[in-house]
Amino acid sequence: MTALLLLACAGPPAAPTVTLHPEGLTLRAEGGVDRATLTDPDGVPALTRRTPAPVDTLALDTLWTRGGAWTLDVRGPGGSWTLPLAVDADALGLGVEIERSDGAGRATVSPGETVPVVSIDGAPAAVAVHVVTATGGEAVVRVGDETTRLRLAPGRHRVAEAVVTASTPVSVQIGAKTRSFTLAPQTLTGEALAQRLSIAEVTFPADSAGVPDVARPNGRVTLPAAWWRDTLDGLGLGARARDPWAPWAWTGVTLENTGDEPLNVVVRLQVTDDAGAPAPAFRPQLREGDDGSGQLRVLLRVPPHDRATAALPLFVDEALLDAHAAAEGRWVRHVEVTPLGATRAVATDRAPLFVSRGSTVASLGLLTALVAAALGSALLAVRLPVWLRTTPTSALTTIALFGALSFVVGAAGQLLTMGLATVLGPFAGLLTGLIDDALRYALLATLLTLLPRPGTAALATLVRWLLSGVAMGTFSPTDLLFVGGRVLWLEGALWLAGVTRNPRWLDEPPALRWLRLSTGFGVASVLTSATGLVLHVTLYRLFLADWYVALMLAGPGFLYVVAACGMAVPFAESLRRIRR
Repeated sequence: MTALLLLACAGPPAAPTVTLHPEGLTLRAEGGVDRATLTDPDGVPALTRRTPAPVDTLALDTLWTRGGAWTLDVRGPGGSWTLPLAVDADALGLGVEIERSDGAGRATVSPGETVPVVSIDGAPAAVAVHVVTATGGEAVVRVGDETTRLRLAPGRHRVAEAVVTASTPVSVQIGAKTRSFTLAPQTLTGEALAQRLSIAEVTFPADSAGVPDVARPNGRVTLPAAWWRDTLDGLGLGARARDPWAPWAWTGVTLENTGDEPLNVVVRLQVTDDAGAPAPAFRPQLREGDDGSGQLRVLLRVPPHDRATAALPLFVDEALLDAHAAAEGRWVRHVEVTPLGATRAVATDRAPLFVSRGSTVASLGLLTALVAAALGSALLAVRLPVWLRTTPTSALTTIALFGALSFVVGAAGQLLTMGLATVLGPFAGLLTGLIDDALRYALLATLLTLLPRPGTAALATLVRWLLSGVAMGTFSPTDLLFVGGRVLWLEGALWLAGVTRNPRWLDEPPALRWLRLSTGFGVASVLTSATGLVLHVTLYRLFLADWYVALMLAGPGFLYVVAACGMAVPFAESLRRIRR
């Protein structure tokens, strides 16, 4: 009811407003319009515009070839109006607009007007004089002492460019019609522009619209190994184009303008080496935006109180980036933003550009991990029913017990070391390995001492994996890769070390038993850790330093396991005595 009363009390919508210009008129209505008809002084309809839905602004393009009393019939949701238009053909027959280089847009010039133009830090101000006429003819544009003649077709714009350093008179003449005004430069400092314009964000790699490419690592150029690239080229395969004339990716530069007027700017991109010289491997292959300096430039218009994004292509010449350059080179990506008409940049951004090339060792490691996972999964598929059928129930109970203890130890270790692991970051494995790897292998070594037969390690690993997945929800499709490889390395290394091949090693001295267990479990752990690191690098797009890989393999991968086997030997011997 209240809404109906308010609606009843509201007055009728205001009549639309009309702005005349040499190329027609612009109609603005608060309630919207969907039809407008322009009628000439003789009562003949000259132009009609209809829209599918009401719009607030409607433009009608026409040439005012005659003056007099025109009418405009407007219809919209708020009603209908007939608007009288007094057209002065002499005034509207010649249109002159000024466009400044700083991005303020074109503005219509009135006779005798003083038009301000921007001079940045006192530099000459560039302007464009747009001329249009309804009748056509030759226009004479005089800017100071410079004269430009333009041949105009009816209703067609022509532009005369000029550079002014001081207050300069301008006249535009077509036949008997003349428009005179003055261009007055106003100085704007670079510091004032820097306060209005800033670099909000730089993203690399990005697509051709400047949107971040989430399929590639941030801030890094990744190149395939040479042998892999040659293989794909030979087979005609590959998901990405390798055309040297096509950009490897784009750099998205987002600018923010806090001022009240738009800005036209030049955005420059260049990659230099660690000595500050332009890097030849990143020079633009297409010279359209390159002036020979190695910089790539694009023009961008930034609206007032808004943001705009420029996309600049980055080219990579793989022939100039050999393995040493990709690993050892230090590249810097430079972005500069310069307003049109300025002589220096008002916003800059520098960031390191990392280049990494695929490693042959990593590629072979990935192939090894995939083969190991496939063989391990096949081993489980073939031998698991046999192991379950031929292993006594008491032995299966013992295996399940040790597998459950391994899961409990690992889960407790994660909970106890969670806080420190967050602080240590990538070095958390050195701490968690003391509980997870060391105690887990100590339990496995004890179990293999009690039940030295093929399948024992595989069954215990499966029990631990199943409990972890059920209790903590860690099941994932990649488990086939990690679990399959772990089973293969454990069963294979223990068999080669003689742990599961012949139980006579149990009668050897403790030192030899420790050496045999350390050899079997140590080799299996190193291979499992190595293939696990390769899979993490591949699946999760990680980049690991060589020393970090060596540290993880030597510490949690081998030394922790050797120490665990040393703890397991006397403990397993005591359990054997109890069983006897």
